[in-house]
Amino acid sequence: MAEIRDIERLKRQIEDLKSEIAQAKGARSEALRNLEEEFGVKDLIEAKTLLKKLTKKEEESKAEFEEALTEFQDLYGERLRG
Repeated sequence: MAEIRDIERLKRQIEDLKSEIAQAKGARSEALRNLEEEFGVKDLIEAKTLLKKLTKKEEESKAEFEEALTEFQDLYGERLRG
């Protein structure tokens, strides 16, 4: 009798795992669909490439801004302080 209960318990665990797998696949599909809609990428490789590109662009923009801010402060800092 214990063997039958063990088999039934294993069957339930298998069904639960199948359900979790189906949910995970659905979530993955939705995430990929969102990536394509929002960023025009079709898979994770394209998403990672785009992320690297955008991160580099952000760093460059930040450096340019900081340089412009320093230049502005050098030129107008005394006037702004009164």
